[in-house]
Amino acid sequence: MIYIKAYSDLSKYLNTDKIGEIINYDNKGKKIIISDLINEFNIPKDEVSIILKNGNHSSPGEFAGDGDTIVFFSPVDGG
Repeated sequence: MIYIKAYSDLSKYLNTDKIGEIINYDNKGKKIIISDLINEFNIPKDEVSIILKNGNHSSPGEFAGDGDTIVFFSPVDGG
């Protein structure tokens, strides 16, 4: 099982109304490339600015496996 969270506007792609809610993704015990997770949930790649894997910066090309937590953040607006 891979645990996925998304913040800001990205949470809508995980079909949850709660920002940061954990979604359980059944990877059937296999490693999966993080970009495949982005595609699986139809998250536009240009809307993902930061990816964390188990609290560390990650990239779309890295693998995720059982027990990993993947967090997606969108670009931040502000001033």
